[in-house]
Amino acid sequence: MSSDEEDYMSDAFLQKCGDTRPGLISQNIKRKHEAEKAQKQANNKNTVLPKKKLEATHREAGLKSSISSDSKGFALLQKMGYKPGMGIGKHGTGRVEPVSIELKNNRSGLGRDTEKKKVKRQKAEERRKETFVDRLKERFTEKTTVRDLRTAQKACIQLDQQE
Repeated sequence: MSSDEEDYMSDAFLQKCGDTRPGLISQNIKRKHEAEKAQKQANNKNTVLPKKKLEATHREAGLKSSISSDSKGFALLQKMGYKPGMGIGKHGTGRVEPVSIELKNNRSGLGRDTEKKKVKRQKAEERRKETFVDRLKERFTEKTTVRDLRTAQKACIQLDQQE
């Protein structure tokens, strides 16, 4: 059996065959079911989506489409020498894609998130400085205790030699 031939015993072969069995329900009931199905589809088409979902779909559609050539902004760019696909600027090395949009979902101010990050970084830096100072103090106390111990040992040795 070649790989091009389909197995007549498989489910895929049966799926291609149409359903030729007579229905168990009458034509009148079948028409009613089809009418109900059509009514449900029409109702689904006519339902009003929530405002947020509508805004999101319109936003996504707007972001996916490029600037149309009949736009005033695009006309101004073309007058200044812009061609679609090249970067903005005198030498064409600037932005090729427009600035991305960031949506705010919370009620905090515009600069609040960056301010929070800045404060968090400052606190982390202060903690690092404190730990650094603590480590330096610890080293210093270790050195002084070792030095004091050695001087005490020398004094003991000296007293033992004197006796």
